[in-house]
Amino acid sequence: MKYYFWSVLMLVSVLFAGCGMSKEKGTADTAILEDVTWRLTELDGKAVRAEVNGKVPSLTFNSADRRYSAVTGCNGIGGQYEVKKGNQLTFSMGMSTKMYCENNMEVEDGLGKIFPLVKSYQISENNLILKGEGSGTLAKLELMP
Repeated sequence: MKYYFWSVLMLVSVLFAGCGMSKEKGTADTAILEDVTWRLTELDGKAVRAEVNGKVPSLTFNSADRRYSAVTGCNGIGGQYEVKKGNQLTFSMGMSTKMYCENNMEVEDGLGKIFPLVKSYQISENNLILKGEGSGTLAKLELMP
């Protein structure tokens, strides 16, 4: 009986210690932010066309390697991102293809300009807002089906 008591006590201790050591992968907001594709609807206060060169301007955050990829309608842009407490978000420029697309560079140029300025994000319903210093809106996106 004495051994049974100590065995149960040891098992309960191990279970509680294991639960205390588990780490949260992300918050509810990062779960919504990541591993889905967001369609770009507004950039620096201007509406973005639904398609550019037959492609949907969009942004995807990959939680596995903390990399983002953007479709601009002409070239692709990608790099790493970091999410911190309080919906803080930063982008680092990684790669970009460099084709010239006549009359279709506004999305690419615009994203290239705002990524270094993004400081936070806000998700409301199916909309993502990228914000700069002082909570100014830099871009608006909507969740793609």
